[in-house]
Amino acid sequence: SFFPAVFYGFGGAMLGVSGFETSAQFIEEQAPGVFAKTLRNMWIAVALINPLLTLEALCIVPVEDIQSKYHLTLLAKTADV
Repeated sequence: SFFPAVFYGFGGAMLGVSGFETSAQFIEEQAPGVFAKTLRNMWIAVALINPLLTLEALCIVPVEDIQSKYHLTLLAKTADV
């Protein structure tokens, strides 16, 4: 149950925490070749930070509570702790 929770947490975090959409908004203002570097750097940051945030949430809030009480509000619960 731990590893699937990390896997799904990482997938969900990729949707909201990455900031990839903001980089694309400035593509017209970037010099050629900069956008690829921006995406690479963001992928590295997301690949390191998101699993750590998921692991932190699992360490702070028990998995049983996540599944029963906080399946929609885990971020708010983590901030409250």
